[in-house]
Amino acid sequence: MTQKNHDHSSVFTCAKLLCRILLFAIAVLSVILLALTWTGPFLVERILTGYMERAGLERPKVRVESITPRGIHLSGLQAQDGRLSVDFVSIHVSPSGLRRGKADHIAASGFNWQISLGDGKADLGLPDLEAGGSSQGPLIIPFRSLMLDSSSIIIDYEGVPLRIPFSLLLESTGDNILKMTARCKPLGIPMDIEGLGDLSSGAATLHARVSSVRNLWGYVSEERAKAPLISGSLDINATWNRGPGVAGWGKFDLYAEAKNLFFSVFNLSGRLDEGSFRALGGINENRIFEELAAGLLIRGLSFMDYNLESMDIILDELGTSSSFSARLDTPFKATIAANGTHPSIQRILEKRESFEGIFDWEITGEIPGELASRYSGPMAAIEGILPLQAEGTISLHIPSWPEWIVEARILKSMAGPLPILIAGQGLRLEGVYALVNGDFRADRNGLAGNLSSGSLLGIEKVIPLDNTMPMVIDALEIGPRDTRSLA
Repeated sequence: MTQKNHDHSSVFTCAKLLCRILLFAIAVLSVILLALTWTGPFLVERILTGYMERAGLERPKVRVESITPRGIHLSGLQAQDGRLSVDFVSIHVSPSGLRRGKADHIAASGFNWQISLGDGKADLGLPDLEAGGSSQGPLIIPFRSLMLDSSSIIIDYEGVPLRIPFSLLLESTGDNILKMTARCKPLGIPMDIEGLGDLSSGAATLHARVSSVRNLWGYVSEERAKAPLISGSLDINATWNRGPGVAGWGKFDLYAEAKNLFFSVFNLSGRLDEGSFRALGGINENRIFEELAAGLLIRGLSFMDYNLESMDIILDELGTSSSFSARLDTPFKATIAANGTHPSIQRILEKRESFEGIFDWEITGEIPGELASRYSGPMAAIEGILPLQAEGTISLHIPSWPEWIVEARILKSMAGPLPILIAGQGLRLEGVYALVNGDFRADRNGLAGNLSSGSLLGIEKVIPLDNTMPMVIDALEIGPRDTRSLA
């Protein structure tokens, strides 16, 4: 009996001792938690700002709103003198995620990024991430998902700001694969974007689609609101590859296609039946183009009274050679072709030298008589079709903007022959034609030119409309004996 009472007493004593230990532990934990509640946000703010400074961000600021067992909530993030800012961030964690070194979900709102463009250069407002040398191994994604909402990219082009609102969702699907879903509104035009990137191999794909829009500019009249301002389809696809065994920075393939695109802005409407753009290139580790070729194809472009049947622009030879061809159907028919050389796209982007482009051009066409009569004045009526053909060279020189010089040389041209009725003078001119050769120059100060001695105005026959005048003039030609200035 005594042994049993002793055992019960020992158990009771141990229980009381354990309770005292637990109470003491709870009290200590309460003090620690209270201290963390008071000092935790300040300590975390110091840790975060120190990490951001080590990452190269200048003058970072952050405020810790709260710390909970499930995550941390931040506000007022700023860096780079305010060019990078976030209104609010919530970082949600779990024990399983912490074991993997990742956050479960990061939600941010009010992210703003300011970019400056000017003098042919882009200032992204970001630190030089490569200053410490290239990092070894692939980038590790520190989250399972990241969501940005109510965010914007502000592009400042020589003092003119352009805000592009966007929302973004990034998801880590495992094996260092990153999936992106985004929606942005450049110039108020909704664009849906989907992308997939492999951070281990450096390969990435992207698809974007422009949606139809009814109202880009706010309030419009009820009549205009009935028709969409933009309709049709516009798709953009891009791929990027950078394998571990491939020298250089990477290769890209960009392709955009539009079909049955209609737009109407400020009572100006247009339509594009079909268009496509493709660019292929390679960029080395110094971000210099080692390969570059591009092409733009347009079919059936209508704008106001003009209808462009087709247009092709080809860029090759590392962006130093280009060709252009087009067929205009309305208000007159014309075929235009040009090709030439110019500084590479790389040098144009970097503005290492002045722009100097030289092109050969050729044009053939037919102008309806009623259209040509609009420019001939009320005294002359042009009948039939005015045929036109010409060829020459044109050079564009831009030593430094805004200085520019355009020089054109007409090597050979002919307009006509066609009949012209001059009712006020009672004359009918048969077989009127013009040959023009010369040099022309335009710059900021105006236009000047010279007609060579090969230029002339010819008339095969001058016929009086008055039958009482028995006179006909055959083979009349008027032209300068030598080069004459048009200044």
